[in-house]
Amino acid sequence: MVMDNSIFLKLIVVSFFTLAFFGDSFAQSDNENTGSLDAGTIDSQYDYIWKSSNKYQDHKVVRAFKLNKFRDNVIDSLNALQLEIISLNSRIVSKNSSNRGLNTTIDTLNTQLIQAISEKESFSILGTSTSKPVFKSLFWTITFLLGFLLIFSFFRLKSKTSIAKEARSNFSMLEHEFEDFKKRSREKEQVLARQLQNEINKSL
Repeated sequence: MVMDNSIFLKLIVVSFFTLAFFGDSFAQSDNENTGSLDAGTIDSQYDYIWKSSNKYQDHKVVRAFKLNKFRDNVIDSLNALQLEIISLNSRIVSKNSSNRGLNTTIDTLNTQLIQAISEKESFSILGTSTSKPVFKSLFWTITFLLGFLLIFSFFRLKSKTSIAKEARSNFSMLEHEFEDFKKRSREKEQVLARQLQNEINKSL
């Protein structure tokens, strides 16, 4: 009777594992219809493996070919990401080089623009480059000095002319007075000569 109970228990255990296996197999078949290792993201492939794996005593039993396939897919994805990173780095280097070239061009254009503005705002005087504001200041300063010298020379010349005219007038007066003096001297000399002659005549 004990033997019969043992056999009965074994039959129950075998029946339980059989039902569990077929139940997991049916669940695996249903899950396999909703996923694949040949397409989809790494996350969806992992979900597919998890859902399609057999369950035994709170553990998942994953088939080796699925795990290898998943590993190959992960490696392929990592390689693709690495190639994309390399391509992006190459693009970044190319963009940086292009930006440096553009910056150099911009600096050159700015220098040429500043030079053009400087040339427009300045010109050469006696071989020296002078800006227009400086030239205007210099021009008006020289003009003011020349005007001042012209006015000063005019008044000085006018003063000298007045002095010369006065000198000529004084010279003319002196000359006239000298002529009068000479005339009076001659007349006085003649008078003295006549008086002397009269005295001589009287003494004879």
